[in-house]
Amino acid sequence: MTPAARRGRTLGPALAVLAILLWQASAAAAGKATSPDPGTQPTRSLTLSTGALYYATGELSFAQRLGQSWSVVAIVGVGRGRAFGDDTVNRTLLEGGGQLRYTFVGDFRDGMAIALEAMALHLSQDSEANTVSGIALGPMLVWKWIPVGGLTLEVALGPAWVRAMIGDMGSGTMRHQDTLQPSGRVNVGWSFGGGPT
Repeated sequence: MTPAARRGRTLGPALAVLAILLWQASAAAAGKATSPDPGTQPTRSLTLSTGALYYATGELSFAQRLGQSWSVVAIVGVGRGRAFGDDTVNRTLLEGGGQLRYTFVGDFRDGMAIALEAMALHLSQDSEANTVSGIALGPMLVWKWIPVGGLTLEVALGPAWVRAMIGDMGSGTMRHQDTLQPSGRVNVGWSFGGGPT
């Protein structure tokens, strides 16, 4: 699959996620997102994503609420991915990082947040012993909803600037490559804890 075809394959899901986010934002702005009793506000969430938008990864996320509007998120993931410009080698992908979120509509239970995400990425060696490591940085728009009990749904979408460091173990040389790509995920999990906003 060519890079252009891969980008096209991600466009459909990206537009669907964006539509959900815009719909929820308009509903919240119209006053449909109500805040429950502050004493019942959860303080933590543990969620799982079985497929990110650009790479086939499974991710585990832990979110901690900090006061009324701020929260931090730790993310770890593993899956399969390809190096930039490499359409034939599918390697093991490991990733870890986090987000800083500010909820500007609603709250930790039902709201819309803007997040700054930073991730470290590593692709396993290919048959020629080449390695790829990198970083991904970018803003994300995140919608979080706890419909009943602690059941939690999160949808996130945004652009990511990715810098890859590609090492040729045979020659000992290193080069880097920059790209801008879509980033997004749908997470399902559970929220727990409780305390005032």
